[in-house]
Amino acid sequence: MLYRDPGQLAIDLSQLLGGKQFTVSCNLVFNGYGFKTSALADTGANGYVLISTKLAQQLSRFFPLPIYTLPSPIAVRGFDGQSRQSASRYIVLHLHVDGRKQYNVPMVLLDTGQQDLILGRTWFDQLNVQLNPRQRQLVWPTNLPASPDLIKLRLLDPKVLTPSSADARHQEDADRRDQALERQATDDPQPSVGVINGTPVPRILSRPPARPLVPRASEYWDRQNNLRAMNRALAGTITSVSAPRRPKRIRMDLPPVDIAAIGAAGFHRNLHDPQAVLFTTSLYEIDYLLEKD
Repeated sequence: MLYRDPGQLAIDLSQLLGGKQFTVSCNLVFNGYGFKTSALADTGANGYVLISTKLAQQLSRFFPLPIYTLPSPIAVRGFDGQSRQSASRYIVLHLHVDGRKQYNVPMVLLDTGQQDLILGRTWFDQLNVQLNPRQRQLVWPTNLPASPDLIKLRLLDPKVLTPSSADARHQEDADRRDQALERQATDDPQPSVGVINGTPVPRILSRPPARPLVPRASEYWDRQNNLRAMNRALAGTITSVSAPRRPKRIRMDLPPVDIAAIGAAGFHRNLHDPQAVLFTTSLYEIDYLLEKD
């Protein structure tokens, strides 16, 4: 047996532990939208695809997507054989790795630490994908070429998954609005109350019967009008002078209101205008102000 001095070994002893992890770039996709993230290539993880519980819940709320329950929980053991957690839920997403697209991939929810995604041994075994640690690349088989891009994928900023905190000024304004609505509800007179079998019930105000709906045009009346027009033409009673049109009366004392329907992009662009004021209202508030004035 040959022994060597550790100082004569070809490997740097400082690199025996630590270093950069073997991660690959990938996209989690659903309905044409995706989020770019990285997946840890771990053949020591005895599973298919594992996803962080936090990330799965965020994606479930955003898309939205259901989170399914496994038929039976599976105990997850660490490298020392000790059970630390159990897997009981999974989510289904599309996975894009190295231009290869996998559809409806079940991903088990687990506490994956600092990793968003873990590609386990079963994933590498099923796809026959090998690892190249030196180049930090995945070696794909020849029967799995890159998938064609038939639909343009829209990658979104992962920040949209994290709900933003409410502005204190906006929250105070909303609270004042709710308090004003409550005061209006108490100031309004209550509807008259009747009694049925000793129980007070609101009295429903009677309304006049609605007029029957009379269609303005039908096949029968169109035919009758055409026949009368033909008879007048044959009798020579049709004159070419048309009745003068009455000019439309337009009220000029209305207050100027700038109302327009805009799309999401235009709405977002106008929010950046310092003179623009964003507010919400309801038909109840409008009716209340009209009746009050």
